Amino acid sequence: MSRNACVRLRAAVLIAAAAAPALTAAAPEQPALAPAPPDIRYGGTAAEPLRLQPAQTLGHTEIVLAHVRETLSNNPNDWKDTQFELLRRFAPRKLLTGRATSSERFGLHDDTLGLSGYYPLGERTTAYAELTASNTHRVLARDSLHLQLAQSLPQGWGLIGGLRHVSYNTTVVDVADLTLERYISDYRIAFTAYPSRSQIAGSAASYRLQLSRYYGDENNIQLMFARGTEVDKPTGIDSVLATSVRSLALFGRHWLTRDWGLGYGIGHTVQGESTRRSASVDLRYRY
Repeated sequence: MSRNACVRLRAAVLIAAAAAPALTAAAPEQPALAPAPPDIRYGGTAAEPLRLQPAQTLGHTEIVLAHVRETLSNNPNDWKDTQFELLRRFAPRKLLTGRATSSERFGLHDDTLGLSGYYPLGERTTAYAELTASNTHRVLARDSLHLQLAQSLPQGWGLIGGLRHVSYNTTVVDVADLTLERYISDYRIAFTAYPSRSQIAGSAASYRLQLSRYYGDENNIQLMFARGTEVDKPTGIDSVLATSVRSLALFGRHWLTRDWGLGYGIGHTVQGESTRRSASVDLRYRY
């Protein structure tokens, strides 16, 4: 793959990642076992690369409505997330996204607002920042800040590194992320490590392997497998715990027309003694 083709591919995937709802197979507020798009779950929250776009998409606005439902093996109350997202793409690798998310966990309701954006720091370097805040934070985090840098390297290689600071009522959790990725034609393979630490639960680490295929102008399908130990809040009690997690997810996006697109995802997660099965869908319109 030529240098210019790699740069265009990375630019396209960054847009795809930003446009996706944060629908992942991970636990709340934890990017490790997700896309994704931390977060309401499938699609990834970290910087993910892209394809050459048609001219009409170089500057546009997208409106997204997404919903995800997860059934739990040890709780009668499903987890539900409904998200409204407004994305504005100003230029390649220049995006700003606002989100409003309504979540239900263990019969408790949380509302979260989020603001994120990508900005190029050079021909091969892209910065990402995300800020979230919840005025209820009964189960989910009170607020979080995620900063990230993505560096494109020769021959289709890339490095992504970041740090997320998550604040709960009783503690804070710091999660680092380090991704090594490789693009081969229309495919991407990426491995990510997520070391984390909490004042209460101590240290943990989880790992994610992701295979992506990009087709058409902006369509993609992705398979993700992750396992390890997460520091998060997997129960309704007001406590942050370190729990073992294994997760498998399939998700993607397909543009039905120039203006209308559909996202989808299914996932299976084993966290501690609980098993979660998830399904997500999103509808997006751009102009």
